[in-house]
Amino acid sequence: MRIVGSFKKGTILAGHKTADIVLIIKHLPAKEDITKIMKVLSDKMASLQNDKKKKVEVKENERGFTYKYNGITLNVLITTLPGNTKETIDPEKHIKLDHLKNSLAAIRHARWFEESAFQSSIRVIVRIYKDFKR
Repeated sequence: MRIVGSFKKGTILAGHKTADIVLIIKHLPAKEDITKIMKVLSDKMASLQNDKKKKVEVKENERGFTYKYNGITLNVLITTLPGNTKETIDPEKHIKLDHLKNSLAAIRHARWFEESAFQSSIRVIVRIYKDFKR
């Protein structure tokens, strides 16, 4: 599992309650794998919740799934090891190759940003730009 996006880069804005993670599976991820992971996460989080009245929302999408609780969103992207992207993918069974590659690119981008933007002033400039963009 790798944390990616604004949360990882330290450029998240106040009030933005979304985090992105990428789960790396050793084999080509099938659509049924997403369902299994969603169930495991939901069960684990349900056991940790203090307030059972608050609604949990878990939605599957083509890249993985989204977990929402108490106004906080966790986007879970699913991919495989880079070497597995060369294998034959069955479009009926597996996640699309483009989505797998985009998730791997998110990991590379987070790593690049961490290595290249180590100065806090760069992160502040990114936050200012993102605030203007809002």
